[in-house]
Amino acid sequence: MREKIVADGLNDGAFDVTNVGRHLNAKEFNEALQLPGTVVVDLRNHYESEVGHFKGAILPQADTFRQELPMVLDLLQDKKDQKILLYCTGGVRCEKASAFFKHHGFNDVNQLNGGIIHYTRQVKAEGLQTEFIGKNFVFDQRLGERITNDIISKCHQCGSASDRHVNCKNEECHLLFIQCENCAEKMNGCCTPACMEIVALPIEQRRVHRKGKGKELHRNVYKSRLRPNLSEILNRQLTHQHE
Repeated sequence: MREKIVADGLNDGAFDVTNVGRHLNAKEFNEALQLPGTVVVDLRNHYESEVGHFKGAILPQADTFRQELPMVLDLLQDKKDQKILLYCTGGVRCEKASAFFKHHGFNDVNQLNGGIIHYTRQVKAEGLQTEFIGKNFVFDQRLGERITNDIISKCHQCGSASDRHVNCKNEECHLLFIQCENCAEKMNGCCTPACMEIVALPIEQRRVHRKGKGKELHRNVYKSRLRPNLSEILNRQLTHQHE
């Protein structure tokens, strides 16, 4: 049981959470994007916006929604009289964020009704031009739903064009990162050589390792939503192996 659907770190009693922004449908959102002075903000985490976002959007490099709200508030301090457009995956985060920004003096706060998911459905149904490019990150086994054919992100290991999100095959790491198919084959689905070594162990040894008893290998574990520089780590570990 959780107190909130989305962990935002806010004191709900400090402002009116029902005083939300104006809800825009796909057509209205597209029209607002074209207005001079409009500011559009992606309220998702970096790993979501990296593979797909609205054209011209501000993309905060946040790991969590809790971290993102004060970050965006600081970024928009001099834009309180401009038209603000907010969007997220399904519209839930925008409900809280729009009320938060209105409380802090923003006069024209708008949000994409139903988020990217509903926007995409409306665009298809009404034959509208999509202003969203790339993939919409989703939180199921697919890890992404393609909206356009644009690939706007890169493999975190080799730098080639890719928007293929995976979790590291090493279960005690499980890092979420972007890995192209070539690197997936080369690295056996792992994020670094250290994780490849662990995955190559017999199952019983892996179980011991997960319990923290295996000291022969460096435990290469990251929180799944944080983003280490995999290219740098890969090069450093490969260099160390050849020394």
